[in-house]
Amino acid sequence: MHGYLYGYSEKAGGNRIKRGHRIFCSNRKKRKGCGGTFSTLVSAFIKNFTISTKTVWNFLNKVKDGICLSEAFKNAGTSIGDSNCYRIFKTFKYNQVRVRTMLSRIKDPPPMPHTKDPALQTITHLKYVFEGSSCPVSQFQYHFQASFF
Repeated sequence: MHGYLYGYSEKAGGNRIKRGHRIFCSNRKKRKGCGGTFSTLVSAFIKNFTISTKTVWNFLNKVKDGICLSEAFKNAGTSIGDSNCYRIFKTFKYNQVRVRTMLSRIKDPPPMPHTKDPALQTITHLKYVFEGSSCPVSQFQYHFQASFF
């Protein structure tokens, strides 16, 4: 291990927290390493975002239940400004094709006659694939070793 990766907390006050590790691939003393470093993130965080996976899941789950975006974001448990909900949802919608493709590798989507909205179908599919998990977004990142966004 070469050190920790720090980032800011989504809670009020913006405290710095450990978000991952920096790892050194040693090539010293005739080892076969590359000599570079690479980063690993804890699955509870999303790369390049301050918001945690738990908050993203709470937000998406409330959107799936029919609550408007700004109200769902307020109730998700974050102190980040309300206007960020539109940017986060837009990013989710942009990445949903990749997410659904990866989810389909594990399970086919459940029957969803009640909605034609692709974003709501993706949220339902995510919940279906990782049923029983308290945070399917974190489980997605852990299982696929890829960022949710």
